[in-house]
Amino acid sequence: MAVKQLLQEAARACHKNVSEFLLDAGVTAAAQTLADRRQFVLDEAQWQAFQEALDRPVQSKPRLTRRAAKLKNKGLGQGLLKDALLRTAQAADIAGIRCLLVHAKDDAARQWYESWEFEPSPTDPYHLFLMLKDLKNLLS
Repeated sequence: MAVKQLLQEAARACHKNVSEFLLDAGVTAAAQTLADRRQFVLDEAQWQAFQEALDRPVQSKPRLTRRAAKLKNKGLGQGLLKDALLRTAQAADIAGIRCLLVHAKDDAARQWYESWEFEPSPTDPYHLFLMLKDLKNLLS
């Protein structure tokens, strides 16, 4: 297929003319290129503070823990997962995402993700993935 024909077909699929299609693709590529090259400059003290923050374990928040316990089994996780699935499906059309990967914290979480058709990774049963083609079938 010739390049011109390929671009015309892709533009039609997006309900755009070729110029709009190329501009959108160029802007997306430019934003991604710049995001991939973002740099931060830290002085020695800032670098040390950053390293210490990474090494410090997350502190438990008693108030947040109490509130989370009250919300357990109220469907919040299901709602959050549905939102994440919908957003991932939308982003996949732009970013070319192939699968969604999650890390289950325990056996109960692993079984819960499996009930949503996530599959265990061959390298770690607590790493589960959902192929985007399966996600789109799940959402339709």
